[in-house]
Amino acid sequence: MQARLFVAVAALVLAACNSSPIFVVVQVTPPSLSMAVGATDTVRAQATQLGYGIVQNALIGWTSSDPSIATVAGYDSVAYVTAVAPGSTSVVAQSGGSASTVAVTVLPPAPAPIAP
Repeated sequence: MQARLFVAVAALVLAACNSSPIFVVVQVTPPSLSMAVGATDTVRAQATQLGYGIVQNALIGWTSSDPSIATVAGYDSVAYVTAVAPGSTSVVAQSGGSASTVAVTVLPPAPAPIAP
């Protein structure tokens, strides 16, 4: 009985060790952006696996909650956010079932100077 239990537990441990990594946290920097219409800024993400630390070359996908306000282009750890129109939106970095958000505020363009 004990031998069977040991074999069953050993099989479960080995199966867990061979499973795909679970990302516990995706962290983004900076956590927020404030930018003028037409500006582009860089955001970064990092995936961390429980017990193993930072995951090198993690596959990270990026999306914008409202592309009419700000778009995002990137793959893996670096993405570029471009301000399209005034308003607020979120840019989301996702990896391994975990996600983190950058709050994006797009400011209206500065008024043109008035000629004398």
